[in-house]
Amino acid sequence: MAGGPVETSSQSHGHATTPNGSLTQSDATRHAVYTLVEPSKDPLVIELGRSRLLSFPNGIRRTALSNAGVSDVVQVGPKDLLVLGMHEGVTNFTVWLASSLAPPAVIVVRVERRPSQDQ
Repeated sequence: MAGGPVETSSQSHGHATTPNGSLTQSDATRHAVYTLVEPSKDPLVIELGRSRLLSFPNGIRRTALSNAGVSDVVQVGPKDLLVLGMHEGVTNFTVWLASSLAPPAVIVVRVERRPSQDQ
């Protein structure tokens, strides 16, 4: 390989570079650092003070909640999450599935009062 540049990958910046620091377009698209996961289009609506059980047939690796003031998410089994409506509002949480090939799921949660709770 005398005379030709040797390409190395730079994962920290999301693109590949040659030894002299120039970007190689073909490798730039192959070595992306992240993939944007879009949130669910329709929110999961939960009544204030209630909960919903969500099951993920392939299992759950971990979860992360963005606003614990609105909702809480509790893993109650290897495949099940309990989503609790704590206060009115909107939040989201991310679920990483047990299969490393599956992209994470981002679920939007809206907590609402029932009309009878307004009294």
